[in-house]
Amino acid sequence: MSEFTNVFFRNMTEKEFNDFSEEEIRSYADELIKSGYRKLKITAIKASRKEYNETFPQGYHTPENYFYVIQNDKNEDVGKIFYQTHYEKKDVAFITEFVINKEHRNKGYGKSALKKIAEDAKEKGYKKMGLNVFLHNNISYPMYLKDGYKVIEEIDGNAIMEKDL
Repeated sequence: MSEFTNVFFRNMTEKEFNDFSEEEIRSYADELIKSGYRKLKITAIKASRKEYNETFPQGYHTPENYFYVIQNDKNEDVGKIFYQTHYEKKDVAFITEFVINKEHRNKGYGKSALKKIAEDAKEKGYKKMGLNVFLHNNISYPMYLKDGYKVIEEIDGNAIMEKDL
């Protein structure tokens, strides 16, 4: 398989956003525990929900957010990716969610989605792309480095990364 697999984006529906948000709140809580930032599941879920609500205060209708479902050339949904205008740096598009469904991993969709999301952000006038990744994520973290992202800060087991578009 080539390094890049064709992917397409379609706008996510509000129902898809709400369903995915609940899954991601639980998943992020698990990551908080793995990173050592939170010890107990209940406090990790509360922290995750609080952060999610701060990131998307109006849910699906939060301004300056782009919610996409990633599809392959067979029109199968293979993942999801969101980005928004960085809260401090208006020329930075910040990836807030990026998931390739388990059954579609290791097929090049992640790399291709990163390339496509960068093109999408550049077309919208952004100069840089940023993201946050857990340092213990031994799949995504190296992929971001290979894609040209550079660590600009490390906090609580996380790397905040950026790259020029």
